[in-house]
Amino acid sequence: MGNYSKMPKVTLKPLTKEFTETLRQWRNENRRFFTNQKTITKKMQQKWYNKYKKDSNDTIYIVFYEGEPVGALATIKKGKDIEIGRVMLGKKEYAKQGIMGKSLENAMSKYKNRRIFLEVLKNNEVAINFYKKHKFKITGEKNNCYIMQRWV
Repeated sequence: MGNYSKMPKVTLKPLTKEFTETLRQWRNENRRFFTNQKTITKKMQQKWYNKYKKDSNDTIYIVFYEGEPVGALATIKKGKDIEIGRVMLGKKEYAKQGIMGKSLENAMSKYKNRRIFLEVLKNNEVAINFYKKHKFKITGEKNNCYIMQRWV
């Protein structure tokens, strides 16, 4: 999983309205990695954000690296299980530096004795390998996605 002790500071902050446009841009730039690959308009994003704010089970985090927003990920409570979703590195110049790995581990550390699962497109080998590196195992399939899980 990597040695994060020498890594510069990575923090997660819950999504605020201030970052909804940044999130929308990142989502559109990465849409090929999502099951819904449609371009999201500003109007669609605002409608989604209003609905999102009412769901206490869904938390999107903006990932900050040394104070700069660089990515996002979400945790969604599904009963006793936790789903990981909307994982994206918005600033590609920070790829392969362990930032998203540390963010994923930080997000999961909030939960104990829980099943963590996610869906990933079968053709997204980079993401599949990333999750395997973080102890996720493929446990099933759903449409064109693998279901991966691990216990924390």
